[in-house]
Amino acid sequence: MRRKREKGLTLIELLTVVAIVAILAAILIPYSFNRLEDSRIARMEEEISSIRSAIFLFFNDNATIPTIWQDLVIRPTGFNNWRGPYINKAPNTTTATWNQGTPWKTNLVLYRLVGAAADNRFAATTNLYPFRNAFAIEIANPVVGGSPTIPLSSLQKIDQDIDNGAPGSGFMIEANPAISPFITTTNMAGLNTGANYAGAGRSAYILIFTY
Repeated sequence: MRRKREKGLTLIELLTVVAIVAILAAILIPYSFNRLEDSRIARMEEEISSIRSAIFLFFNDNATIPTIWQDLVIRPTGFNNWRGPYINKAPNTTTATWNQGTPWKTNLVLYRLVGAAADNRFAATTNLYPFRNAFAIEIANPVVGGSPTIPLSSLQKIDQDIDNGAPGSGFMIEANPAISPFITTTNMAGLNTGANYAGAGRSAYILIFTY
């Protein structure tokens, strides 16, 4: 008795399935990436807001601002009015650099100005009032494989949401990395005053608190 031949996919059917999968992937992968990036942007904006609140509370209790990130989590020596921790997530550092502190796993760097001898401005922008005490953070954006770790469009979105959207003015600016944003007379090195974020490898600086 002849056995009935088992049915299988023909080459045309297989190619059709592959084509459908490729089309779905082309639609879903960019959507998934955009959703992930939107989530990172939202988390960074929440982090900025949390840091700002923490610095206000720290100053209210201690009449000064922290020197290192750990000051917000562990009582510094001699700070008898310290009522922390002021942030929920403990930085993995005892320095001014919070390693991989952003949602993109890049560093957050603390910049502190206390008792300056002369008035300073943030990145020397003339549209902000002068100060002699301030706290700011740097969002590092190193280049990896020829591209910035944080998409420049994401920094632009954060600037639009929390500031004025311009990379060279306001409370959030773009400039060369590892430079103090507290300037007395001239602009920061590499300060971007163009219309859009365009500096691959440059950092974003955000002014958090002045007094």
